[in-house]
Amino acid sequence: MSPAEELLKTSEITGEEPYPQAPARWKLWSLAWITVGWILLGLLITPVGRSLGFELFSISQDMGTSVYAGGIALLLVGLGLYLRKAHQALGVLEQRVERQRRRLRGMATDLETVRSLLKVTASINSRMELSSLLKIIAREAVRTLDADRSSVMLLDKSRTVLRTAAACGVDLEKVKGAEVRLGDGIAGWVAQYGKPRLLHGPVEAREFKAFKPKDKPIVSAVSVPLQVGGRVLGVLNATLTQEGRQFQDDELRLLMLYANHAAVAIRNASLLKASRERARLQAILDGYVSPQVARALTRDPKGWMNLGEMRDITILFADIRGFTAAVDKMGPETVRSFLNECFTRMTEIIFENHGTLDKFIGDSVMAFFGAPLAVQDPGILSVRAALAMISGFQNMQQKWQARHPVVQYLSLGVGISSGHVFVGNVGSRKRFDYTVIGQEVNVASRLCSMARGGQILVSENTRRLLGSKVPVIHMGDVHFKGLDRPVHVFEVALDAR
Repeated sequence: MSPAEELLKTSEITGEEPYPQAPARWKLWSLAWITVGWILLGLLITPVGRSLGFELFSISQDMGTSVYAGGIALLLVGLGLYLRKAHQALGVLEQRVERQRRRLRGMATDLETVRSLLKVTASINSRMELSSLLKIIAREAVRTLDADRSSVMLLDKSRTVLRTAAACGVDLEKVKGAEVRLGDGIAGWVAQYGKPRLLHGPVEAREFKAFKPKDKPIVSAVSVPLQVGGRVLGVLNATLTQEGRQFQDDELRLLMLYANHAAVAIRNASLLKASRERARLQAILDGYVSPQVARALTRDPKGWMNLGEMRDITILFADIRGFTAAVDKMGPETVRSFLNECFTRMTEIIFENHGTLDKFIGDSVMAFFGAPLAVQDPGILSVRAALAMISGFQNMQQKWQARHPVVQYLSLGVGISSGHVFVGNVGSRKRFDYTVIGQEVNVASRLCSMARGGQILVSENTRRLLGSKVPVIHMGDVHFKGLDRPVHVFEVALDAR
């Protein structure tokens, strides 16, 4: 097939009307044979006329001439018809070529747009901080479509509400955090069904559920879903408020392509943010609880960060007796090394018994059992930890007193109480502590201050938790300042270990 024939068959691909075809070859051959017949007839008439006489010769000569003229005229008419058809086909061909040129120019424009879009997507994919990424997505949507304004709305954790997270061309403070329920309005419809919408002119309120008119009339609007793998993350909106131009279908397709890249970038940034948040919480929790508990809590970081509740737990205070007086004799480096080794061992013991380290207070340590994760027998675990602390301190004391004799005068006292207290994160936005607050905290602290070296004192509430599993000795009732009731004090028998 010749190139011209291939070009003529483009209508089969494009679906356009076919070109007018030139006359078929059999028609041309028929016309040629008829013309040849006329000429041959003229050639035969002339000699026949001569053989019959002058008059007939004259007639035959005139007839032959007429036949010649008719044949030539017929030939010219045929050629004229052919040229006319060919000219028509050429005209249509020129129109089709011009349309193809325009299409190629459009493709070149689209290619340039795609190149620009790839640069934009490369820019957004390089931004891994979610808030700045959302601002870039909104800004580049306006630039790419030459829109008047745009907004990025994300679904909340419950996936029932869209919230505006970024905007361009409009005061962000006016729209940030604006909520649209799934299925309501244009954006809610797009998020619910995961399909784009292209709108022109005033929007009919009855077309969308709970639609609210905008502060400025919309000339044209496009709203596309931000989705990855069929899961909708939110909606990207772009609007025109100035008369004179409307969004077209190709711009809708362009924004959909852009939204697909933007959605992937949003997902990646969200995953990175969550990963960093888990790592940060893991680092924080490692100072409070055992690694196993820390991993369990980081599975729901939001829940733990916002934790604050009343709970029944057991609180433990342990204090090094005589350490304040020994500080001046030990020297700063020795004090630091001794406390670090002592507190390291105490922390290990707390974690081994499923406790939570609250804080170090000078030469004291505070811990609790039963939060953030509930445990069985928190009273038993606290006493077991206290016994291990005293034993560990005595072993450490024997190791240190050879080099630092003053250590032999040190000892460890422990106070434990149980009850209903507040437990949660307390502090400022920049610094907070996971701690406990309540009357039983004060009781445990007072019992620790009251305990002698090597002694473990517990309250009545803790004694009830111990039951008959741990032998205790009733030490009497004590009135602590600030409490409106006496505290029944019990000592844990050291042979309970």
